[in-house]
Formats: sequence, C-alpha cells, structure tokens
Amino acid sequence: MWKLARTLWVSSALVLLAVGSASATPSGLFGDTLQITGPDGGVTKFYVNANGTNSRVDPAGNSTSGSWAETDGQMCFTQQSPSQAAARCGPVIGQSVGNSWTATRPDGSVSHLTIVSGR
Repeated sequence: MWKLARTLWVSSALVLLAVGSASATPSGLFGDTLQITGPDGGVTKFYVNANGTNSRVDPAGNSTSGSWAETDGQMCFTQQSPSQAAARCGPVIGQSVGNSWTATRPDGSVSHLTIVSGR
C-alpha cells in the first residue's frame, strides 16, 4: 500500500512539474486545491502551502505529505510521509484559481489539471 502511495505521489509530482513557467510564482496554489484527473477518471487533490509543506489525497483516499521549496527557478517537491522519497524538481507552477490544462505523464497518458478555490 505504501509503495503504491509513493508511486502515486511521484506521478502527481511529475505531472505538477510538467506545467510550470520559469517566470511564474506558485502563490496561485496557496489555500486552494489542485485537482488532477487521471486517465482513468480518478481525482487526486494536491495542496501546496505557503509555509513550504504540501499534501495530496489520491482517489482511494490515501494521503501523502512532504515539503516543497523554490530553488534556482525550480519548484522541488519532497515526499516525507508515509515514506521518504527523493525530491522531484521542475519549473515553478504559475497557474491560479480557475485555470485548467493538461499534462502528459511519463507513461504517455494525459492528466487534466484544474485549480479550484478552497480546500
């Protein structure tokens, strides 16, 4: 179960990192929810906090949490619970509430992302 949660977290982080812009700021994510709808229709909810923490809940209700940091124009996510995972970095996510877009996962499938108001 934890291995699956870690795999899903890494997949979510990679999707997040595929949508950024180098001149953006992640503040459009703070206090709101990034909904990631996978190719199977399942929705993962990803929360990014101004204090450098993040968490996500997958379609089955499993949660993970960790930290994020902006370094050298990159946004890096590190899972810390339920197990430790290496940081995944990419361009800063600059979208805000109401924005929707798609991202291609490492396996070639497509996820649909939307930032919705609130938690």
